[in-house]
Amino acid sequence: MILLNSYVKALQACVASWSLLKSEARAKGVNVYELVKNNLWCPRKDVLRREAERIVPYEFQRKVYGALKKISVDGGIVVVEAPTAAGKTEAVVSGFLSQGLEDDWWLAPRLIYMLPTKALTLTLYARLHAYSKGLSELYDIPYLPVAFEYGSSIGYRRYLYGGVLVATTLDAAMYGYVALRVPGGYRNPRLSMPTSLLSTSLVVLDEVQLYQDTHYYSPRVIGLIVKTLGRIGVPVIYMTATLPSMLLELLADTDYISVIAPPQRGRRVNVDLEYLKAKKKLPDVLAENRLREVIKEILAQGKHVLVVANTVKRAVECYNILKRLFGDNLVLLIHGRMSNYTRENREGVLFSKSGCIIVATQIVEAGFDLEAGVLVTELAPLDSLIQRAGRVARGGGEGYAFIVDIEDHVPYVKEIVESTRELLLKDSALLERALMDVKEAKEALDYLYTESLIEKLMKEAEALAVRAVSYLRQLRLFSLPPEEHFTLREGFYFTLVVPEILLNLSKNKLLAKMQKLVRILTDLGKKKGVSEKLREIVVSEEEWVKFIEIFEKASFTVGYYWRRSILPNIAAGLSVSISRENNKKVYLLKLSPVSEMWHIRPLGIYLLKPGAYNAEIGLTLDSR
Repeated sequence: MILLNSYVKALQACVASWSLLKSEARAKGVNVYELVKNNLWCPRKDVLRREAERIVPYEFQRKVYGALKKISVDGGIVVVEAPTAAGKTEAVVSGFLSQGLEDDWWLAPRLIYMLPTKALTLTLYARLHAYSKGLSELYDIPYLPVAFEYGSSIGYRRYLYGGVLVATTLDAAMYGYVALRVPGGYRNPRLSMPTSLLSTSLVVLDEVQLYQDTHYYSPRVIGLIVKTLGRIGVPVIYMTATLPSMLLELLADTDYISVIAPPQRGRRVNVDLEYLKAKKKLPDVLAENRLREVIKEILAQGKHVLVVANTVKRAVECYNILKRLFGDNLVLLIHGRMSNYTRENREGVLFSKSGCIIVATQIVEAGFDLEAGVLVTELAPLDSLIQRAGRVARGGGEGYAFIVDIEDHVPYVKEIVESTRELLLKDSALLERALMDVKEAKEALDYLYTESLIEKLMKEAEALAVRAVSYLRQLRLFSLPPEEHFTLREGFYFTLVVPEILLNLSKNKLLAKMQKLVRILTDLGKKKGVSEKLREIVVSEEEWVKFIEIFEKASFTVGYYWRRSILPNIAAGLSVSISRENNKKVYLLKLSPVSEMWHIRPLGIYLLKPGAYNAEIGLTLDSR
């Protein structure tokens, strides 16, 4: 009973702290990460206590705690399934933090919490900081340090050692496990350090539905690694709101503890299929009087309107139409081909303003802390629709979701999209029920994601999967990695950097170096010959920390399959090496011309031509 009381106290502190941090971020007009990073948040103990006392844990959260106790000795896998905004994150992290209140680390001495993308990881970092800070303030116990790790292409790498609570991308953690991302470099590689950390931590993989790719390659690889961790005694948690049985089988087989939340109450999302039935599409429906009046009414109530398109191209079209209808100040565009700086600024605006129209792509499907009154979305696979509709009425009450038709199935599998259409038209209340009840959702998803369809899709990546299995079987502790090629994802990515943002964020000596960099890019873009020596920029060790921060803000990643379309927009590739100058350590930046598609390498860093990136709409391409 004492242990359960500690869990309840930790959960109350977590929920209250996160709520107060979000409220302060809204009041100051910044996103939560900026508030935490700049040490601008410190909750008052009396306010925190009042907020915490109002929190009553859900029954399923108590069951999560019970599942953690069961796997605390011998390890194993727990699968937590609950609707969006149901409190999954607090349920698991509170179990870990309750150890501090008990002064008994019965579960694990460290938490490693994985998410699929960097954007989600930074928000989680702020969230974990709020949890740890709130618990420390409320109960006068030591603050547990929080760190993040997102596999930066340039800059510092902590290799999961940065804190007791670590927010990390899946890639950063898993490439450490397979000895391809380890401290020490080539000269003195500590090959098994990331693996040893994972093996002694509580490991959480959240939003696991986002690991699903077209050919189910990543779930197969993740499942092999996680099942090994579970067998050797590591406590592992999967968390999701939408998980087909076939995907769960790849990730965990049948050897796991299941915790399923009951249907949500006090919240309703009314789903409208009239535009889908009439085969009306984005962006045309946005100008129709019926929908326009609904949007006006929701904005008048101070609530957000969310419009989700399946491609960046269509999102931009919707954005332009909505600006003409409702004015520039009310409409925001957010998608995956925007710099981190642009996206963070716009998310900050959402925190500070009420009654905005947000036009977005799939990036809002998970971890995007937005509450909307209305959703207008293109038809997509049912699990995507559940995630999108999960942004509506998150705090309770009533909201609306309008599903509209599509021109084509891109970027999804056609059979799944068409089966979703069939399901929705046959049962108009299906999406409403699936949104509130994970059992309803799973039943519908299992109808879509059949064994025969998944096996057919998996065959397309069979050769790659065989190589991954071979690599993992040869992997040994304290040894160099196998010679075979290994990749966690079916597709690679590369990083793009926006030169205008580099200039805008730089000051003093660093500004002069960024100006030189842009001059080189301009000359390379004009096909002017620039000698190799003149394409080098030296950055001192003192300037390097700020340099990394600016580069991270000015960058974003894109899939490797986009290289042909993006090639005309790239000015140069960037490589970084360490050197010595006047007996001091310096960083040498070298710019290389990019004129052919083969110049673009997986995981490489490339600077866009000045003018290629539009500050308002990001990087746009002719297709998708």
